[in-house]
Amino acid sequence: MKSHFKQETLLVELPIAGKIRTLKEKLEYYSELLKEWTITEIGFKTDLGSVPQLFQWLIPKDGKASYPFINHDKMYREGKHPQKICDDVLKEGCKATGVAWWRRVVIREGLRVGGFVAYNNYRKNDKKEIR
Repeated sequence: MKSHFKQETLLVELPIAGKIRTLKEKLEYYSELLKEWTITEIGFKTDLGSVPQLFQWLIPKDGKASYPFINHDKMYREGKHPQKICDDVLKEGCKATGVAWWRRVVIREGLRVGGFVAYNNYRKNDKKEIR
């Protein structure tokens, strides 16, 4: 089966103030790389892509990459897969939603440079929860 998102549209809550969106519907993605579905549940909170303001003209947070950004946030938080796999699935999801190849490369390389900070912060929280 080819990588794809099940939804064509997704209902999210967008507050007037703040950057955090809350899913009002679940988001389902089939990853050819993982050979499995990832499901982001209703109530999940996301900032979409953690793209620095300076670069949002180049890589917009809203748009074709929105669904892959949400899925990536979920994968980083749950820690089921190594960071590299999460980043590869984001790139795969961007391809599935029609993000231009050069934007996929910029997103993926940006994550290789700075994504480890967020990923490792979530893993620190995992260790705290075990105690």
